[in-house]
Amino acid sequence: MNALLRNVAALSIVQGANYILPLISVPYLVRTLGADRFGAVAFGQAFVQYFVILTDYGFNYSATRAVAVSRNDEQQIARLYWSVSLIKVGLMLAGFVLMAVLILLVPQFRAEWPLYCLSYLAVLGNVLFPVWLFQGLERMVHVAALSIGARLLSLIGLFLLVRHPDDYLFAAALQAAAMPIAGVLATGLLFRMTQIPLRRAGMPLRKDLIETFSGSWDMFVSTAAVSLYANSNIFVLGLLETPAAVGYYAMADKLIRAALSALQPLAQALYPRMSYLFSRDVASALSYLTTIAVPSCAAGLILCLGLALAADNIVRIVFGANAEPASHVLRVLAFVPFVALLSNLIGVQMLFPLGRQRPVSRFQVATGAVSIVALVPMILHWGTIGSAANYLLSEIVITLGYAWIAIKALKEMGHATASS
Repeated sequence: MNALLRNVAALSIVQGANYILPLISVPYLVRTLGADRFGAVAFGQAFVQYFVILTDYGFNYSATRAVAVSRNDEQQIARLYWSVSLIKVGLMLAGFVLMAVLILLVPQFRAEWPLYCLSYLAVLGNVLFPVWLFQGLERMVHVAALSIGARLLSLIGLFLLVRHPDDYLFAAALQAAAMPIAGVLATGLLFRMTQIPLRRAGMPLRKDLIETFSGSWDMFVSTAAVSLYANSNIFVLGLLETPAAVGYYAMADKLIRAALSALQPLAQALYPRMSYLFSRDVASALSYLTTIAVPSCAAGLILCLGLALAADNIVRIVFGANAEPASHVLRVLAFVPFVALLSNLIGVQMLFPLGRQRPVSRFQVATGAVSIVALVPMILHWGTIGSAANYLLSEIVITLGYAWIAIKALKEMGHATASS
């Protein structure tokens, strides 16, 4: 429990910074850049997020679980590190080529190509920063220090270099550059902590790469499906509406993501622990998860009710009187963090450790596809409110699907136990 509490504390500090720093930087950027330029930067970040999802490839769950289970086997951890790192680099390069092709072919993208190239630094940061390994080893204190330090440097750069709307490229670059800096430092620290070898003996064989890549496929599909529909709300909105509309939606979305970050420290720290417990005793793991879930859900519900009731005041205080359209979006999105917390507790903390990735991924793909198809008519009819409603409804459907899969899985396990 001490390791869990340390990691929860470290992740709480990180997520607290993720909550506080955007409340400083985003209002400044909204007032400095204006809704149009702020919306352009948000659209660029949403575009590049697809490639972040690609390079994640589900490793934040599959590789974290593998490290947690093999934490005492240094040779296995070394093979995992090099396999995951090489695959992520390959996916990053493939993603950049794909982005370049899209920029050349689509005039809307070609007009802002410097913005997208600078925003792609976020993908590099995702590749360089092995959060999955620190998380699996339950050493998140180091992640906390590096992440906060990099974000503070980025914040200082925003105040120094972003002074008027034409500085929107600086804004995009500085926000994207925080994680590559932290990633370089984290990699150096990792080699000192774990003694992962650089010599040939520490490099993965082709068999390791194939097993690592194929073994994470189901996790990639399931996590990407959720990320795709969440990210597509801003991206598709940018294709169909004005940059100002994207800006107003992004203001509310930033607040919701800050609220999500406030609820995630426990979920992130809990995952390697639940992976370990479910691998040994399902009944004890379920009991442990229940004791964690009840207070977490109560806190999440209170937070979301507060966001919904105070939406007008929050938007006016944070973004100014001219940002009123964002309050309507915030009111719709307010309950997304609570539903997402339920989804995480059932799906990530229970179904993933139980090895139910395949039915989860199939349901997520189906729900994500329906969500994205429905997104276009909802935006055309209701604009930003339609996009927000689509996000919330998708989260609700995903959570209900997880609950159905969990009930079915527990019944099957009960029958198997009774028959044995």
